[in-house]
Amino acid sequence: MRSSQEGFTLLEVTVSFGLIIVATAMIAALFVPSMSLFRRQTGKSDSYRGCIMLMEKFRIGLMNAQMETVTIAADKQAMSWQLVEDTTPFSASTGDPVMSKNFAILYYVPEEKKVYYKVHEFTGAAGPSQPSILGLADLAQAIVDPSSRTRVIGRNIVEFEISDKNGGVAILEPPLSLRITSEIDTRGQETNDVEKFSLETSVTPRSMRW
Repeated sequence: MRSSQEGFTLLEVTVSFGLIIVATAMIAALFVPSMSLFRRQTGKSDSYRGCIMLMEKFRIGLMNAQMETVTIAADKQAMSWQLVEDTTPFSASTGDPVMSKNFAILYYVPEEKKVYYKVHEFTGAAGPSQPSILGLADLAQAIVDPSSRTRVIGRNIVEFEISDKNGGVAILEPPLSLRITSEIDTRGQETNDVEKFSLETSVTPRSMRW
């Protein structure tokens, strides 16, 4: 019988540590793949939710816009539309929209795989009842002009295209469509997956009553 003064032998200590290491390795083998799967699913979910919000921004923005104010870039990767006033968006007497001097700009930067939304202040002459439009050169300049009202509304976007009913942009014919493809790289030690999905939506802006 071992006395109370005796300690563990070197063999006993070695075996104990060995068992602890084996148990830890077994737990890690179960836990690490689960964490990797959780990160992949979270990344995919966040990206999908962001793409849905982007599509809603496009759809709701154009639903409240005038078709006469819409410009789409020749490469189909940017567009603008004139906003209506926030406080009094429609005339109480005629029901016509009350136009703002501001334009909404939606554009895609392929190198960053990001979609941006910004509010651009129009410097030309525009009355509250008369719609205005940005030319292609004005739209290109508005994209690069600095603005404190610029934010990212889409990430991990590898394809982005805006078009009209016939797939063109020279003479716009509603409805206007937006098609995007998102790609999330989830590759790591446990997987070589690349999550990819596409979304598309169409909307018909209002038409000004002349």
